[in-house]
Amino acid sequence: MQDAPPRPPTPEPQPREGVEESQWANLGVLTVEKPKSYRQARVSPQWSDWKKATDEELKSLRENDLGDVIPKPAGRKIVASR
Repeated sequence: MQDAPPRPPTPEPQPREGVEESQWANLGVLTVEKPKSYRQARVSPQWSDWKKATDEELKSLRENDLGDVIPKPAGRKIVASR
């Protein structure tokens, strides 16, 4: 078995224009966690973004005639899907 060739060095990240060097280190931890439910999205600080994305997706589905939005039957459970 041969040894694997050495990996090239990873380049140092370069600060983005307008971002101070002290802020650059913190950019990697600024993430938005994807909500697991509509309820979680509603209480998220990013609710307006989630709402906009949902509205755009539903609009696209309607425009392309890919499904129908129907009311939930009373007393029935919804089967989860993704």
